[in-house]
Amino acid sequence: MLTTQHAYATLPAGDIDRARTFYEDTLGFTPHDSGNDEVTYETADGNAFMVFSSTGKPSGDHTQLSFRVDDLEREMQDLAQRGVHFEPVDMAGYDPATSIVSGEGFRGAWFHDTEGNLLVLSESRPPA
Repeated sequence: MLTTQHAYATLPAGDIDRARTFYEDTLGFTPHDSGNDEVTYETADGNAFMVFSSTGKPSGDHTQLSFRVDDLEREMQDLAQRGVHFEPVDMAGYDPATSIVSGEGFRGAWFHDTEGNLLVLSESRPPA
């Protein structure tokens, strides 16, 4: 049954080399498995995602991959120093001064990869 199997996200890349540079040099991932047209990256607890060469175009208007973080501001600062630009989002609780959305039990900040995929850093927080 699928409920007992691992699942992972797949992200399209118009230019796989450019995408690899972003995920490896900017975000700091080490390729786990790769071929000419795809690369898999592992995250915590055996989770993984794959970036693959595609002629399709991501919409970039919805979240395609989320990274749960413990310290949102620290992660944002680190990525900003690496050239990541955080996007304004049309959501309740968005603060344009910080680029952070705050909601009940959640805070997040969105950014695009080099291929137009929309990614988010998300931080859980206890309900008020």
